[in-house]
Amino acid sequence: MIPNIHIEIYNSQQTADRICNNDNVGKFVASEWSRYFAKYVPMQSGTLRTNISIEPFKVIYESPYAHYQWEGELYVADNGSSWAKQGEIKHPTGIPLNYSKEQNPLATSHWEVPAYDAFKDVVANSISEYIRRMV
Repeated sequence: MIPNIHIEIYNSQQTADRICNNDNVGKFVASEWSRYFAKYVPMQSGTLRTNISIEPFKVIYESPYAHYQWEGELYVADNGSSWAKQGEIKHPTGIPLNYSKEQNPLATSHWEVPAYDAFKDVVANSISEYIRRMV
């Protein structure tokens, strides 16, 4: 999930529409954020942070366990196992995950939050430069 970004545009509504409805701008925004999200994504083998899809204004983590890592909470199947059979539903336990800091010392759940806090100005500047080049 990409944090909301406020863009002030001083030109016409036509220019605003051209920028905000442009898939290339959206992909650029998502790509920029994905680089900074990666600094906080839990890492063991690196699959979670590299197995992503970039769509306009979206970063999609494709690994089947991505949701659980993002939630930061242990989910278990009805039999109490953290492994579920296909079609079996897992339930949250309220037990927080303990992320290894060996591969990534900044690993955390909801990684978009610390990325946004640390890099919102950097990303805003990158987006502004990108838009300036296209206008």
